[in-house]
Amino acid sequence: MQGIVEEPKVVVGLDFGTSFSGFAYALRAKPDEIYTFYDWPKQSEGGGLEYCKTQTCLLYGIESQETVNLLEWGWPAYVRYKSTQSTSVVEQEDYATPELDFEVVHDFDTPTGTPKPKASSVSGLHLLSRFKLLLTSNEAASTVPALPCTVTAKSATADFLSQIAKFILQELRNKFGPHISLEDVQWCLTVPAIWDDAAKQVMRDCAEMAGLVQGPLSSVNTGSPHALKLFTEPETASVYCQQFMTEGLLRQNSKFMVVDCGGGTVDLVVHEKLGAAPTLSLREVQPSSGDYCGGSRVDDAFFDFLRRKISCFTRFESEHPTILLAFLKVWERVKYRFDGTNGDEHLELPPKLAEMWESEGHLELRPNLFEAVEGEASESCDELKLTNADMASMFNPVITRVLELIEENMVPDLSVIMVVGGFSVSPYLMKRIQDAFGSRVPSIKRPPNPGSAVCHGAVTLGMRADIVVSRISKRTYGVRVARPFIAGVHSDYFKIERASGQYYCTNIFRVFVRKGDEVRFDDTVQNVYFPMRETQDELEIDLYSSDCKNVKYITDVGCKKEGHFSVKIPSEEELGFVPKVEISMFFGRSEIEVTAVGKNFDSEKRSKFPVKFQADGLY
Repeated sequence: MQGIVEEPKVVVGLDFGTSFSGFAYALRAKPDEIYTFYDWPKQSEGGGLEYCKTQTCLLYGIESQETVNLLEWGWPAYVRYKSTQSTSVVEQEDYATPELDFEVVHDFDTPTGTPKPKASSVSGLHLLSRFKLLLTSNEAASTVPALPCTVTAKSATADFLSQIAKFILQELRNKFGPHISLEDVQWCLTVPAIWDDAAKQVMRDCAEMAGLVQGPLSSVNTGSPHALKLFTEPETASVYCQQFMTEGLLRQNSKFMVVDCGGGTVDLVVHEKLGAAPTLSLREVQPSSGDYCGGSRVDDAFFDFLRRKISCFTRFESEHPTILLAFLKVWERVKYRFDGTNGDEHLELPPKLAEMWESEGHLELRPNLFEAVEGEASESCDELKLTNADMASMFNPVITRVLELIEENMVPDLSVIMVVGGFSVSPYLMKRIQDAFGSRVPSIKRPPNPGSAVCHGAVTLGMRADIVVSRISKRTYGVRVARPFIAGVHSDYFKIERASGQYYCTNIFRVFVRKGDEVRFDDTVQNVYFPMRETQDELEIDLYSSDCKNVKYITDVGCKKEGHFSVKIPSEEELGFVPKVEISMFFGRSEIEVTAVGKNFDSEKRSKFPVKFQADGLY
């Protein structure tokens, strides 16, 4: 069994988001000195304000139907793409985003909606965004533009992670010295709370493909030898909130909810505060949950609105994608100042769009959509009027789902609701949450720099994973076993006869943890296993789960094979006796962990083994 490597020098929290991604880091020797990065390349050229994240986008060069090359990532990808046409440069100057008096996240994703959007390609270039949504099966995946040839969701994610990891490594060297290498780094990636074990495995595969960590999928040997740590986004945000905004808000044993409102998902968790810094400890009261109702869904609603109102808008999207990017900045300004009481907004349209629409001669079919500028003919199409009702209609379906999630997770004696993430800067979202729950929850707050909450908290959890002392199991977990057959108890269908003549019942689901159980961080399930054959040099153990509390067989409705892990052992032939291995499983951590130690051999050496979860292969 393999040994355990030395502790890393640096811990990095990486928030890989649907719309934007960012990171924070700290030396393990100085855990309280956490740095969040803000100075992203091309951020100002792209029209973005100083912000702790770069765009989660990639720019590919299309050489042929079989060949694509990654050209840029993040803000540089956006800037290079929007500057590919000389006409678009003039348009973008007309749509400069003014200074805003709050922290704003520009969701400059390629506009999406129904029907599925076309690829955002121009001049042999393909700008790809929102590809994170393709890593899981979900309704929101239909809003992702088509991928360029030969590119998959996993390869795109690996491309992005590879590029941002190189950037992070350079930042670490600038900060701590040129001696820092990937081998010194503990990577802590955050994932949505609604991701299951299979989706987390896909993210692990992507990180390995990107070279962040060593493994069979990595094409390089320079990745970190330290196992990747995955934390849920609301959990890391909860830790951040405890560090930066709970003075006077929470006493010991107070319960609070964290609502992480991002671009793609909204994720929630309810914690109880058990201890304050420097020995911060939290207990999960409600299991983390969420849905695909982030801020980008408001953008989808806006573009659906335009497609209904302007008959040529779909053609405009396809023919002028770079001009459309500039138009998005104008929309963002309107989106993030809407509070439900603004009155009418007048959105200046790109001249190309106005000309296209007017040339179709359908202006008379859209009464009250456009208002003429004073002194101009009434049929002018340069300006789009958005009424308060129009704006609310775009926000309300999304916010209604956010409010439903909060309601579903309400518990008695909740002291605070903390709202974080880029979408939390929406005054309308905050107002609706306050209106709905202000009379039931004493305090509803947004921390300073809410966009950095997830990556900053991930660093802290990476240093001290035991801050969350217990979690609620979302599913029932166990393994497949065979037991001596008992007539009347076991099913004849699974009855088998061993070579010894004994009858056994196979496919029994041995329950380790039940759905809804509170499992402490260090709680373990221990079992001793031994090989069935003298020549066997590896133990293969399958892990199953169920959405039901009471399970009898692995074939019961709702059961599925989650994954497996294997333990290398010396064979019986080699030892001269049957090797026995004690395997311990931890279900109270951010992920299921497994350790193993020989019971009658090599008993001083306990090793950790990753569980390889099953994905459906669609990525």
